[in-house]
Amino acid sequence: MLTTHLFPAAVIVLGAADWWPLAVIVATAFGLIAYLAVRYASVLQQLGRATAAWEVERGRLNAMLESLFDPHVVMQPVRDQTGRIVDFLFENTNPAACGWIGIDREHLTGSRLLGVYPTADSMGLLKILADIADTGRAAAIDAFLFPLGAAGHRRIDIRAVRDGARVSFTWRDVTDRDAVSKKLAASEEQFRLLAENSSDVVVRVDHDGTIIWVSPSVTPVLGWSQDDWINHRATDFFNSSADRERFLHEQQKALLGQSILVRTQMQSKGGDIHWVEIHAGPYRTEEGTTDGIAASFRLVDAEVSSQRILERRARTDELTGLLNRKEAIDRIETLTQHDGRTDAVLWCDIDRFKVVNDTYGHAAGDAVLEALADRIGACLRSPNDLGARLGGDELMVFLCGVRDLQDAVNFAEMLRRTAAEPIPTAAGPISVTLSIGVTLARPDESTDALIARADDAMYQAKNRGRNQVVALEEAAAAGER
Repeated sequence: MLTTHLFPAAVIVLGAADWWPLAVIVATAFGLIAYLAVRYASVLQQLGRATAAWEVERGRLNAMLESLFDPHVVMQPVRDQTGRIVDFLFENTNPAACGWIGIDREHLTGSRLLGVYPTADSMGLLKILADIADTGRAAAIDAFLFPLGAAGHRRIDIRAVRDGARVSFTWRDVTDRDAVSKKLAASEEQFRLLAENSSDVVVRVDHDGTIIWVSPSVTPVLGWSQDDWINHRATDFFNSSADRERFLHEQQKALLGQSILVRTQMQSKGGDIHWVEIHAGPYRTEEGTTDGIAASFRLVDAEVSSQRILERRARTDELTGLLNRKEAIDRIETLTQHDGRTDAVLWCDIDRFKVVNDTYGHAAGDAVLEALADRIGACLRSPNDLGARLGGDELMVFLCGVRDLQDAVNFAEMLRRTAAEPIPTAAGPISVTLSIGVTLARPDESTDALIARADDAMYQAKNRGRNQVVALEEAAAAGER
């Protein structure tokens, strides 16, 4: 009983003694609750600001997405019970994607990839996207072949990355670019085949004249390998500095857009010199800009030789090889234009040449003419001295630079003696003589007048008995031959 009565009193006494710690606990609890409420409100406020900022960023990104020229979609993987990706859902798209696919956004959003493109699995697109979603590895695939229904197959460049659990997928239609590239590749292949199988040598030269490509035909044509030419200057293989300078001058014309034709000499690997004919013009890029020159060349040794033969025949007497009348007169007109120099003309006539032809035959007569031409050529003293056959048995010598008339007469006497030596022929040795008229060129005198005076002097030599030299001052009026 005593315990029962004492207990309430003890409780009362204990509660009175310990009330202040309880108050502290309660106050602390309320303070903590108030602090948590403030923090919660702050967190909510921060979350609200973050959400607003995210919405702003999302709006900005969506605006950027909307403005992209390239199609762009965001796709959500669809997995089966084992977690394997079996399809994708179109979660977001931009107008460019809708236009390219041909489905508006309302109907495309939420659609399945295989529903829109049933062949996405067989073409490998589904696997590409699944690998990105599973591994996080980005994809960059160029010229992917994509079937686009009635529009046929298209070539697209793919760029795709994982964005959280989704896949962000952008592509660009490069069908036209691919077609141009293939056309260009086909053209380049055709050019390569033509260049490599052509007998002509084809060369690509950059702006500073360095060879950047040469066809394999350079080997059979000149003996060099392709490596011997590449990274060398084209002019390194020319025969002379004059040829190099002339080509460099023409090369500038090609760089300015002109086509050029150059005939020059090149060295072969063995050291031989060959005539080549070069056709060149500007090398233009796809954009139409000039990027160096493209040239081809071929050997023209035979053509040059034939042309020289024709030119020589046009200038010379076919039998003797001496200059013909026209060429001799043209050259004398040029050579006598120099002041301060004395030139001489010798008109030579074979005495009784008709008797030689009648006695020994025309073949023997031809042999005599050839021998006399050789002897005249051997007597000439300088490169500018000329020997010519004016027709029949009439020969002429032009001496470029003599001291005086006597110097010319001395030469004529030496020539007369040399011509008188027996000439071996098939008909036996034949001896002939020359009647020679000598005169000096006068300033401002025509070539015809000069030759006419020499002819007059030769006629005087004939009238005096043949086989002699007559100078102009000794000549009387022209007599009969």
